[in-house]
Amino acid sequence: MDNFNNKWFDRLLLDNQDFSLLRQNPVAYFCAEFALSDIMPIYSGGLGVLAGDLIKEADELGIPFVGVGLLYKKGFFKQTIDGNSEQVEQEQQINPRTAGMSLVLNSEGNVFIQSIPVDGRIIHFQTWQLKIGSVDMYFLDTHVEGNSEEDKAITDTLYGGDNHTRILQEILLGIGGEKMLFAQGIYPAIYHMNEGHSAFAALGIIHHHMKLTKADFATAYAYVQKKLIFTNHTLVPAGNDVFPKDLVETNLKEYAMEVGVPLDEFIQKGLTPDGTLFSMTIFALNLSFKVNAVSILHSQKAKALWPNYEMIPVTNGVNLSTWINPVLYHKLLDSSLENNIPFEEAVNFISRGDLWKIHQEMKENLLKEVFNISGNILDKDIITMTWARRIAGYKRPDLMFLDIEKLKYIMNNIQKPVQIIIAGKPHPHDEEGKRILHNILENIKKINETNRIVFLPNYSMTLAKSLVSGSDLWLNNPMRGYEASGTSGMKAGANGVLQFTVKDGWTDEVDWNGKGWVIDDNDASQSLYWQLESDITSTYYNRQNGLPDTWIEMMINTMNTVLKQYSAKRMLIDYFNKMYVPSMNAQAGK
Repeated sequence: MDNFNNKWFDRLLLDNQDFSLLRQNPVAYFCAEFALSDIMPIYSGGLGVLAGDLIKEADELGIPFVGVGLLYKKGFFKQTIDGNSEQVEQEQQINPRTAGMSLVLNSEGNVFIQSIPVDGRIIHFQTWQLKIGSVDMYFLDTHVEGNSEEDKAITDTLYGGDNHTRILQEILLGIGGEKMLFAQGIYPAIYHMNEGHSAFAALGIIHHHMKLTKADFATAYAYVQKKLIFTNHTLVPAGNDVFPKDLVETNLKEYAMEVGVPLDEFIQKGLTPDGTLFSMTIFALNLSFKVNAVSILHSQKAKALWPNYEMIPVTNGVNLSTWINPVLYHKLLDSSLENNIPFEEAVNFISRGDLWKIHQEMKENLLKEVFNISGNILDKDIITMTWARRIAGYKRPDLMFLDIEKLKYIMNNIQKPVQIIIAGKPHPHDEEGKRILHNILENIKKINETNRIVFLPNYSMTLAKSLVSGSDLWLNNPMRGYEASGTSGMKAGANGVLQFTVKDGWTDEVDWNGKGWVIDDNDASQSLYWQLESDITSTYYNRQNGLPDTWIEMMINTMNTVLKQYSAKRMLIDYFNKMYVPSMNAQAGK
């Protein structure tokens, strides 16, 4: 990123000397998944992509961070489609050394092995380190000698297995992750839990505070709570892990006894109202000093669900240097430097013709990739609409197919044709999502006489970068109130791709007049068809001197909005000011 960004944290230190605490005691960012590159497919969707973007932004801004996750040796699955339009899930073997990782060693130069007592046995783990610029990332791995085959498999697959495997993953992430940091002399000022998967870290943090300061449990708990930050990303039940109370007790009792933490008190903090289930989200809510939602609308919906907690809105953002096409990114950077203006305003100093030319080049690159993947030949002169994200019921990827004849008519309009790209994976355990994907693929077969609609399998970061830069129109049509934030549209918008969206998550915060089109959720499918057939395609195909002037003006308006308001830079500064600073002040007794 540019020098202005890199100097931000140092300038902040000059004004706020107390923040120098982070130089010795960084922010520890815990997450069950991180999307850093396709060499490491240890992410399933938006949560991991957001985590990866935040880590990259921390490096670019110079904010002291460490990241803590798990190394899933089989990663998240590779998707193929069989002849019956069914998803086929193939394991991916990850070689951590190929991904640039190295094992953490002890003082004798041997692999550093640590352990956690769980349910009458000891689980051992090793730690892999990966540097993302100035940020150290640590990934825990149970594939070590001394573990049973069952325990080695704890870190096989992201979100894999049954409740028993999942709770062991979360014990390892939370307790193991904190134990690993402590053993290396890393004592974070703040523990940021991205979703509730790592909330068990609180037990270890309290134990180590008691050990370091000789405080009793109550004193340690009161202090440690000031260090805990929790980000909730979803209100959908599948994103909020719940375990039987007995399972939690069985797997944590030995560790709690060993470190002198009263387990009963902790379990009470995570119980659902009926007292039989333990919710990691409720546990994290009760433990944390500050809690945030990931958009303004999400904070309102979360507050209605959990009325006893303040839900600070910190809307998600994307790492611009990752997601803006390199050609466009460097054009913006040059414009920024030549005109001595912030990067976020640079699009206003690029000529309309140059912007359209770059967009057309990005579109041609996308269509080449479509051909290489699918064999389909799409036309660079036809408006290209894309729907690409995780396939789930509430995201409504099949909304466009409710009236197949109408969709065919729109796509094959001689004066204003439309072509469509779809990509995404349902989770292997999401039967509804897999059924929706099957139906989409069958519908594509029915309406694809002109090959103007294509599904691209195995949605990945690499494919996403092509889609968000080369598409003309980005379709986003979830059920309102279910998409906590969403970030794929931000990535597309940063590249000048126009939005066609339901107002949900981040898109609810934007006035789309002159920037994109809003789908009326009261009659979403008809609104989708009508606007696509009329205003959208008319705007795209209306040319003066070979350029769609109104469309380009909307591209510029969209880019101005996203670059200024929905970057990971803005997001991380919000986290710093709204979450981290109050935490550090509370710890200092201010």
